[in-house]
Amino acid sequence: MLDKNLEALRNKSIEIIDKLHNVKNQEQLKIIDARNGSKTACFNMKNQSLMLHSKYNPIQEAERIVDKINLDGLNSVIVLGFGLGYHILSLFNRIKDKGIKLFIVENDPALFKEALKYHDFSDIFNYDEFYLFLKPNIKKYELYNFINENVDIIFENIEILSLPSVFKYNRDYYNLALEEIKESIYKIEVNRYTTLKLGKNWDKYFLENIDLTVNECGIDNLKNLAKEQPVIIVSAGPSLNKNMMDLKAAKGKALIIAVNTALKPLLRKKIIPDIVITIEESKDLEDHLSNLDQIEGITSEMIEDMVLVFDPRVYPDVLRDWPGHLMVASLDFDSYIMNWLEKFMEYKGRIFSGGSVAHAALAFSYHIGADPIILVGQDLAFSETRTHVDGAPGKGSFIEDKLKNPKQYLQIEGINGEKLWTRIDYYRYLQYFNRMLKFADKNRTFIDATEGGARIEETEVMSLKKSIAKYCIEKSNINTKILDKIKSFKPQWGEGLLLEIRNIIDNISSIKDLARKGLEVVDQLIDALSSGEQDEVDRLNLKLENLNKRITQLKDNIIFYESEIHELHGKRNFAKKNSYDILNDFVDFYNRLTKGSTNTLNILNEKYEQLKRMGAQ
Repeated sequence: MLDKNLEALRNKSIEIIDKLHNVKNQEQLKIIDARNGSKTACFNMKNQSLMLHSKYNPIQEAERIVDKINLDGLNSVIVLGFGLGYHILSLFNRIKDKGIKLFIVENDPALFKEALKYHDFSDIFNYDEFYLFLKPNIKKYELYNFINENVDIIFENIEILSLPSVFKYNRDYYNLALEEIKESIYKIEVNRYTTLKLGKNWDKYFLENIDLTVNECGIDNLKNLAKEQPVIIVSAGPSLNKNMMDLKAAKGKALIIAVNTALKPLLRKKIIPDIVITIEESKDLEDHLSNLDQIEGITSEMIEDMVLVFDPRVYPDVLRDWPGHLMVASLDFDSYIMNWLEKFMEYKGRIFSGGSVAHAALAFSYHIGADPIILVGQDLAFSETRTHVDGAPGKGSFIEDKLKNPKQYLQIEGINGEKLWTRIDYYRYLQYFNRMLKFADKNRTFIDATEGGARIEETEVMSLKKSIAKYCIEKSNINTKILDKIKSFKPQWGEGLLLEIRNIIDNISSIKDLARKGLEVVDQLIDALSSGEQDEVDRLNLKLENLNKRITQLKDNIIFYESEIHELHGKRNFAKKNSYDILNDFVDFYNRLTKGSTNTLNILNEKYEQLKRMGAQ
């Protein structure tokens, strides 16, 4: 049995096979007989023995564990703990015909190898959607990355199944694994929400900004440039009213980074940040970033060296009107489309975002090596009734909204240990801050100088005035170094980009034509079904199937407007069907393809001509 399992597993990973060949038996692991005649495992740990499975009936126990999962709508199940595999076999029998992915996380190679002696797992190991994470230790983000590499990072529905005993014999390992899985699920939920809400604009704006993306300096050029230098991140929470003026003492001694909502309140106090960060696609961004030189006391000369770090999908007019320098920083879940573009230019760099621009600012500061990183105006809860600092667009009171939507609010611990109200979205942002800082380099210092709001874990609470006095002592040249990098940057895209865009234009034109033909065939098919002409139905079904195969061959080009069809995710079925519902789905699908193709072609043709005029670099 062992050899059969190893041979099946060999097709998945030679590395795992080598690991299992070198594994040594554990003296504390004993395989014993259960009451029903099955095998069960026992760990002898110090002064106690721990059973991995029931000592009476492990098979029945496994069925009860798996019964807890609702498989409807699932794409993936992640199992914590392999044990002797009873629950794995039970689960696989339920998912193997559904195409659901099966992830196994196991920390003990010796236990895993022992299980292979008693059960036939070859069908599982040969399953196309089987993924095994077999490692005694988990490095930071290792499991998180393993999961994200094998799932749809927007639409995956994931369920976690745990073998309860594993948290008793290796609590630290599986608690960390559980945290990383939950973080992956959280990111997918954020991505899904963001994509469905904002995706159409983001796709459109990415294409409209493509000339800026290829021609502006990326944050990869700033890696560790501010190593061991202080950075202050200024957000627009209401507590900023208390200590905003203290920032003047830090100018020139720390790099001051403002999120877009904090910019105008700072400028009104004559505080010029070195860097502004934005990731927002909304046209409302103009309220935060436009007409800056019309603020009383602010001239264009005062702000001409401000750097706007932008995601390629932000509202385009803001970038065109920005009075200073631009720098590219793509968000992590945009990488699929940035990866395409970076085949034809240099790597621009990535920053993680948990849905908030403040997360992006923290990730950027971490990327450039800053230490300490000081947070200001990052309330994430309501110490008073106000939602934002004075002068920020969107400022108001949360009280009225709380009365209308009480379920959107909860109480959490404040920075001084008190109970404060916060919104659910703010609470999620807080959780992501906590995750980011938990996995951060412990040698770096993170200071919460907000002086109000929620308690952010892994931070040292200190007033802004004391933070500046302690850490912002010497004159800093980091801003000068950043400006030098930007001014000396030379774009690296070439003729290959123009050829690629031309090819994509041709392919999307083909998709548009195929979608138009698909609509015609569906109309004919509905008529044939209504009149009962089975031969004609079969002929048209075959024609429709061939059209859809040709669309599938060109599907990589749909990434430029795939948000048009996100609502149909999981609906498309290109098999032969006579259902009127399926045909209606096809009509919707083809109409969305036509609309997306038309809009994308208009932008791409314009950008192609614009880049051609600029000339390949």
